[in-house]
Amino acid sequence: MIGVTSAELEDAIPSPAAVMRQLKRLRPVLPFLFGGLRMIDHTAIQIIAQLLNLVDGGGENMSQTGVHPELQKGMAEIHMNQRQLSRQMQDQLIDTKRIEEQMTHLRDAADRNTAQHAAMVEQLKSLGSLIRFASTGLAGLLVILIVLVSLLFMHRG
Repeated sequence: MIGVTSAELEDAIPSPAAVMRQLKRLRPVLPFLFGGLRMIDHTAIQIIAQLLNLVDGGGENMSQTGVHPELQKGMAEIHMNQRQLSRQMQDQLIDTKRIEEQMTHLRDAADRNTAQHAAMVEQLKSLGSLIRFASTGLAGLLVILIVLVSLLFMHRG
């Protein structure tokens, strides 16, 4: 680093916050990148195994080199990991479907409750208007009764 000052070096190095922001932007791509790397890794091991098989003369000296069992072990681990990931993915799909069904049931229940609430509000409004009408009628009858009783007392007395 001839001719580079520490200030220039500090300017060239991004801050940790900037690096984290850049990494957070890559977060949605990570599962695809991981899957692609896993497939590339799996394919590369298969190609190396085939090349070693051809170089060793079709597998006659494989047990002597010790490389073939390591590749088989690696391949077995990759297959096992792939099966585990497949099972986990199926479990997650089942869980996701179950959650979606629960959300649908909750949404339906909320819609039913909203409809029942609206119907109840309408019934309460109707009952309130009926009570107002009945109380107005009773007040009118009470006024008529008071007038008639006062006329009766005036007429008798």
